[in-house]
Amino acid sequence: MHGIHLAFREWASQYDDPSFSVRNRAWHEAWLLEQTAPVLRIDGTKSPEKMAADVIRHA
Repeated sequence: MHGIHLAFREWASQYDDPSFSVRNRAWHEAWLLEQTAPVLRIDGTKSPEKMAADVIRHA
């Protein structure tokens, strides 16, 4: 478990780097733009109540 945790932390630490060669934020953003279904973005800086209300409003 510890090795898996360390590997995940290493991957996560590079997620925002667009030159990172595996799945990263740039890859995911490009993928999301290709989706035909609506995409709801949840902003984690908002309160839990506001995030829940956003989900309910868009359901």
